[in-house]
This record gives sequence, C-alpha cells and structure tokens, in this order.
Amino acid sequence: MVTASETMAGWLNDAKKNAGRMRMFGVIAVIAGFLALAMPWASGVGVAVTVGVALIVGGMARLAGAFSAASFGRGTLAFIGAALPH
Repeated sequence: MVTASETMAGWLNDAKKNAGRMRMFGVIAVIAGFLALAMPWASGVGVAVTVGVALIVGGMARLAGAFSAASFGRGTLAFIGAALPH
C-alpha cells in the first residue's frame, strides 16, 4: 500500500521535473495577457472564433448522436435538441 508521504514525494518529483515547462507557460501567459490588453479587438476576435468553433463541433457531435440513436423517437428528440440554440 502506498502511503501519503510517498504519494507527496512522487508529486514533488513530478513538479520538479516539469518546473521549466511550467515557467515557460507562465511567461507565455504573461505575454499573451499584455498583448490582449494592448490589442483588445484581436483578443476578442480570437475568443469569438474559439467559441464559434466549439459550438460548431458540439452541434455536429449532437447531430451525429441523433442519427445514431436506437429509436426514431429518441433520435428525433436528440435532433431537435441539437438544432436548438443553447
């Protein structure tokens, strides 16, 4: 059985191994934040495109689920649910 101290030691070792990568992501996040403040229109467009793509992919997945439903009634309800805006 693994003890809590062994688990914590494993987590700390993983954190030490990935510290450089996390530092790099932190620097990239700070730079992206400054760019978002400097160019709010560009960050707004980026967010709008990301949300739009997510909605399209989600809608396509729901439509695919509607067509693979086991019965006509369930498929019809799923199709209507996929077609309605969220």
